[in-house]
Amino acid sequence: MCAAQTPDGLRKCPKFKFRYTGSGTYSWHYNSGPGPGGEAPTDQLAAADFTWDVRYDPLIVFDKGSVQLFANAPNGVSGTWSFTESSSLDSCAGAGTLVPFDNPEIRGEARRGLHLNLGAGAPKTLDPDGTQGGCHISDFWQEWLYGMSQLGRADQVEALGSLVDLTPKQLSHKRTVIETSSATPRAPSLSPPSDCSFGLGGADCEQAFAWSGEVTVVRKR
Repeated sequence: MCAAQTPDGLRKCPKFKFRYTGSGTYSWHYNSGPGPGGEAPTDQLAAADFTWDVRYDPLIVFDKGSVQLFANAPNGVSGTWSFTESSSLDSCAGAGTLVPFDNPEIRGEARRGLHLNLGAGAPKTLDPDGTQGGCHISDFWQEWLYGMSQLGRADQVEALGSLVDLTPKQLSHKRTVIETSSATPRAPSLSPPSDCSFGLGGADCEQAFAWSGEVTVVRKR
């Protein structure tokens, strides 16, 4: 890496391109149990899968102690989602586009390599027909993953964010791929409790959230 942040030094600094891709699943199953008057229980199941692909702006890295890095991806984000819901009353299915709620970022520091926090922009989902109710809610991601399951809310972190460490040796390679997943969450609130019944007597609720991804780093110079 380079230390001089001059025009000449800038041309000598290593330049990297980052791409962050992944896919995951979410499920929520609720059974109310018998009603107080012996009414039949209400059973509801919601399940979704999703993908994302973030291409960040090129990142030029200066090696001068601890340096905060920032890159965004104004035009390099794409993703999809699909959703099914069934209950004792109704069932439906929907699909749409996964887009960033905020601008996806890379933040971190350069010190004996790179230590980065990659974001996917706190995704939101768009329903192509724009209607609400049942599966056709205006924003599945915000209403279910953030609203119902509170993923990342308590710690104010992105549900699809990743922490990535790159050694000087890895940064010297033309291309490096780092595997990442939700198995090592960055905050407690990213691991939803399996029991989501909130202590309601007779109610049974289970939820799950998991994803895996890849960070591809390409050295341009």
